[in-house]
Amino acid sequence: MQNKKIFQEAESEYDVNIIIGENGSGKSNYLNELANEFIKSGKKVIAIATSIHDKFDISSSKFNFFGGRQGRNMVEKLVKKSLHTRKLLDVDRIKHLVRALEYSGYEARIGIKVEGYSYENKNLIEHYANIPIEDKYQIINILENHGEDFGHVDLPHSGRLLNINLSALSTGIIQETTLSSILKHERILKKLKIISSISLYLEKNQHIVPLNNASSGELMIISTLVHISSSINVNSVIIIDEPENSLHPKWQKEYIDKILDLFYQYSPKIIIATHSPLVIPLSNQNPNLFRLSNYELEEISNDSSNNEELMSEVFGIITPENRYLSDLLVNLINDFDSDQKSYPIIIDMLNELKNKIYDMRQSRFINGVRRIIDDMHVSKVEKNG
Repeated sequence: MQNKKIFQEAESEYDVNIIIGENGSGKSNYLNELANEFIKSGKKVIAIATSIHDKFDISSSKFNFFGGRQGRNMVEKLVKKSLHTRKLLDVDRIKHLVRALEYSGYEARIGIKVEGYSYENKNLIEHYANIPIEDKYQIINILENHGEDFGHVDLPHSGRLLNINLSALSTGIIQETTLSSILKHERILKKLKIISSISLYLEKNQHIVPLNNASSGELMIISTLVHISSSINVNSVIIIDEPENSLHPKWQKEYIDKILDLFYQYSPKIIIATHSPLVIPLSNQNPNLFRLSNYELEEISNDSSNNEELMSEVFGIITPENRYLSDLLVNLINDFDSDQKSYPIIIDMLNELKNKIYDMRQSRFINGVRRIIDDMHVSKVEKNG
């Protein structure tokens, strides 16, 4: 179940491939097979699935997965990870996080709250053997200089929110910041019961929002871009299953643009399975369109310039009050009148359109056009004797 074009290098600046298909057509299984094939060819694969019932089951160092089955808390883990790694890509990752927050309407700031600080246990870190000595000094320095900002186990308040300006971090060395140091050693601090938890907060319209309380759509945008940022290298393959889940239509239309905006310099191959025509870019990105049916993939042409046409030509659906349908029916009448299309062809096209209809108003509209065509056909027959 392969299509050579998906594996070929892009002929244009962008390598975007869209797979559509009804539920049960095998899209999720096909994406898993694709991921395996790319990994076997030496490619790094970054996979994202919004459903908790995804079919990705790959165990490989070249496979980096983020999905709904990991839960909402995984988003916070991804953001924390992007803030405490030590690689040269750190600054770029912070910049990507800033853009992801801005795309979702949040300020370029992260709030951090440390709770359950036990002053009595802080000295345990000196005797903990499994961390380098320089890290021990770093942790002790954090506790001595910032302990008063933390929520203590024996006090009623829950600690002060520390605000970190991410725009400022994106120009510096991240691992030297207080935030990075705290997050880097979070697991150890919790294990020794020096702290109980670390939570992240966002800011929107001067309101403070716990990261995990952001909307599903906001978390989807943030987690997608942060996950890609933490894993991508040149010529990576990005595979995404049904990104439209939880996304506002505006974000669906901008989804691929956002990914390309941040990661175009890596020349990724993007493969997306979707039910939404809004996800398909209508600009100059020239996506390759495929339909999966009965576990067979076929390429479909797409010269559409509007989403109503995409709904009809690509997804096989015509929506209520669809201008594209009106224009198409008028053109069919004109084509029959000018003998550009024969009567049987016009009738077949009308029947095909009716199969895409789920609105009675449109069905009556098509029936009216059918009567007009029939009358024109009778007149032509009579005229031609």
